[in-house]
Amino acid sequence: MYENKKVALYTVITGNYESHIRDSNPLELMPCLDAAFVVTDMIDMKNEAEKKGWSSILIAKPGNSKKCQRKLKILQNFHEDLKVLNEYDVIIYHDGCNSLSNYSELINGINELNNVDMVCYKHPVSNRNTSEEELRVVLKGKLISKEAYNKVRETYIKNNYPDNLGLSDTRVLIRKSDISLKGFCEEWINNMENTGSYRDQTFFEYAIWKSGISFKRFPNNKFPFVKKGGHHDPFRMRNNTK
Repeated sequence: MYENKKVALYTVITGNYESHIRDSNPLELMPCLDAAFVVTDMIDMKNEAEKKGWSSILIAKPGNSKKCQRKLKILQNFHEDLKVLNEYDVIIYHDGCNSLSNYSELINGINELNNVDMVCYKHPVSNRNTSEEELRVVLKGKLISKEAYNKVRETYIKNNYPDNLGLSDTRVLIRKSDISLKGFCEEWINNMENTGSYRDQTFFEYAIWKSGISFKRFPNNKFPFVKKGGHHDPFRMRNNTK
């Protein structure tokens, strides 16, 4: 194990975006974990999580559920509401629709933090390899506004972003909690907020490049978690471009 460090897993579910927690007894399912948290603004989700063996962090109802979810996902222990994560050396994030599928790959990802600051996984669309390509796809899918699209492209151009780091799937991230990652996390969320693009992948590699953190991207077939069921999304958070 990665130098016998303390490991925490967390997921963020706001605005009723998921209807239930996929895995029960996470500490038994994943013995490497010292804690597993569900972060939510919903009492029912908090109660379900606790019945299934998770710890819960109940946050105040946000003005915008999607923006709140992204901020908590990205900032991890550097967000005021998630300071409890400072007790852990390794922080694993996964989207709320995920369920453990390969424990040995989870261990491999954690162990890789002996060499890098963060572990991520390849984007599942094999012929999509740049932030620019991802940006065009999310615009076509009406997942961001045209105004946000233009602002993102302007940011790339203005800063001479080489866009040569490949493309990741950001639904699972394994990161250190070290202060050295704070700049990366803030670069990621600040650009999303400044442009109005709340699609994670439009600024993920950009923030890696800008901050200079070290990372390892495993192939998509090495994902330790699998998406299990669709999003509940009663308020159409996914398609809300504002």
